[in-house]
Amino acid sequence: MRNQIINTIIAVVFSAISVFATSTEPSITSNGTKSFVIDKKVWKSTSVDISIQNKNGETIYTNHQELETSKRYSLENLEAGAYTVTISNEIKSVENNITITANGLIIDFNANTTFKPVFNINENKIDINYLAAGVDTKIYIQENDKILHQETIKDSLSINKRFDISELPSGVYYVIVSNKTGSFSKRLTK
Repeated sequence: MRNQIINTIIAVVFSAISVFATSTEPSITSNGTKSFVIDKKVWKSTSVDISIQNKNGETIYTNHQELETSKRYSLENLEAGAYTVTISNEIKSVENNITITANGLIIDFNANTTFKPVFNINENKIDINYLAAGVDTKIYIQENDKILHQETIKDSLSINKRFDISELPSGVYYVIVSNKTGSFSKRLTK
């Protein structure tokens, strides 16, 4: 009964996160002729990682940015052309396509958002919470190259799993959540 209550609370929290995470507010906004702003209110995060790739997929800028206030980025020195701006925090990663023209900046607000799993690990259990958005997802627990546990979860909107690791001997393990949107891992030392 207690586990059902905990799982219900986790499901409610993830529903609230999914509403927040799929907000219609853009992750970046245009500010001036060739600049954009990362809005602290939209990200609700103390820091973000930002990268800018050119049309060839080459990273031309990367930075870990503390967000005490909103942050403006000038692209005045970049050539006209297509770029991808990727902003990520501990919950999600958002890719916006932008085009720099002679006259300014065009932001495509059809952003590609990838949600990240939340791993909670203690000495006897691993909890994984993930907004899978209906995508088939694999979960692995491995030691070095040896897979100790593997399972596939199909068509689930959210994943809430608990694994008992009390029987595992001391060592270094990896918990991996993988699907077509990406692969995420967490190192665990027991």
